Amino acid sequence: MVKPSRIFIAIALMGIVGSVPATLLRAQAAAAPAAGATEQRQWKDRAEYDLFEAARTGKDPAANIGKLDEWKKQYPETQYLKERRELYLTNQVGQGKVQDAVNTAKEILAADPNAFTALYYITLYTPALVTPGSTTVPPDVLDQGDKAANGMLSNLDKQKPATMNDAQWDTTKKPIAAVAHSTLGWTAMQRKENEKAESEFKLSLGSNPANGDVAYWLGIVEAAQKKVEKMPETMYYFARAGSYDGAGAASAGIRQAANQYLDKAYVNYHGSKDGLDQLKATAKGNAAPPSGFSIVSVVDIEKDKDAKAEQEAKANPQLTLWKNLRDALTAADGAAYFEKMKGSLVPTLRGKVVKLEPETNPKTIVLSNLDGTTPDATLHFETALPGKVEPGTELSFEGVPTSYTANPFMVNFNVEKDKLHGWTGKGSAAPARRHRPPPRR
Repeated sequence: MVKPSRIFIAIALMGIVGSVPATLLRAQAAAAPAAGATEQRQWKDRAEYDLFEAARTGKDPAANIGKLDEWKKQYPETQYLKERRELYLTNQVGQGKVQDAVNTAKEILAADPNAFTALYYITLYTPALVTPGSTTVPPDVLDQGDKAANGMLSNLDKQKPATMNDAQWDTTKKPIAAVAHSTLGWTAMQRKENEKAESEFKLSLGSNPANGDVAYWLGIVEAAQKKVEKMPETMYYFARAGSYDGAGAASAGIRQAANQYLDKAYVNYHGSKDGLDQLKATAKGNAAPPSGFSIVSVVDIEKDKDAKAEQEAKANPQLTLWKNLRDALTAADGAAYFEKMKGSLVPTLRGKVVKLEPETNPKTIVLSNLDGTTPDATLHFETALPGKVEPGTELSFEGVPTSYTANPFMVNFNVEKDKLHGWTGKGSAAPARRHRPPPRR
């Protein structure tokens, strides 16, 4: 059973942070508060505004946070607390300070429960709040992630900028929704609510197929359900996590873990590695299994073999009898088995002629009962058969076994002429003509 390693919990944050919300943030950014007074709010003085502006326009997150700290120290009370918190959040994200960013986002949500950017970053960062090496996730972290993710989804369409048409918005919101669903799946996975996690991870991949971590997590929660019927799909998602190497690919550690699980599970399920490389190639290019996807199990293979054997037995009972006889005589106790059948008439068998001894009027026929070419039965007759037949001629017979060898496999039979069927040779070969010597003169 595969378990999610805490080492691999962190997701590719900066790739998402740098691309997904940026469009929204730019589109939604309101004009910066003016330096002068407004009817509702006003700066205490020009110095306060200058600190705000320096933090807003600076390019270095660390320096910006320094300006914000200075602003907070000099002006603990401000009418622009909302803007200050938002700037803290933006620059903490820029520095990769996960816990600080989450704490600031929580402050923002305390004042405005629907603040979308705060909801987004709590949702995004929830899987990264796990302490490395820990085996459990605090319930409040899971609850916090669920609340933020659900808040994101319920407020997402309200974020559509007026400047975007429906098609543009659909493209923009999909990767944002994917973040919410992946976090909802992750929190469900921590609670071992595997079916719920499966549903959320599939929604996430439906919105953003380029995510190797989610494919890996999806494989984990499906495997945890221990449903044989889901195994082909489960192995597909492990193949996806291990093979996909484009944007959003899983880390090297996750890819290795996915492939290790897949290689073992595939052989256990299918019985061999046949088709494994094709599975990996398909999963590399497709985030979800294609229509009609399946992997044949060992059980299905054996059922198919049994069905074919049954059909073959009905269509060719002589061949089935010979196969069963061969299997018994080549087994470890084959000699004991032969002693029981030795001297008893064996029911009708069928084979093709390999060789006649001699070629004409033979007393011995070498047959191939199994494949028509490999000698495996020798028929001995007390008196010669008339004429000859060509190699490949099909004959059937009932005979009494007298001896055998297991390797190479060969059974010797004594056969009466009237127990041989299909012989078409007629008469003996004409005696050689004698050349009379020329008359003496």
